[in-house]
Amino acid sequence: ISHDCQLGDYVNIAPGAILAGEVNIEAGALVGMGVTVNLRVKVGAGARIGNGATVKSDVPEKGIVRAGTIWPA
Repeated sequence: ISHDCQLGDYVNIAPGAILAGEVNIEAGALVGMGVTVNLRVKVGAGARIGNGATVKSDVPEKGIVRAGTIWPA
């Protein structure tokens, strides 16, 4: 977890996840194992990011990023 990241209540970050700087993970979101979240990305409340995904732009509230994918596709 890098500089200036913000984590909401009840966020779950699994082992091996990498959060670049200024990432905002809102309440109740789940970040799976080995996930990479790029600089200044916002992950909406209740979103789910599957193991090994790479997130390059914002994920909407309750959005789902499947394991092993790159968001956006």
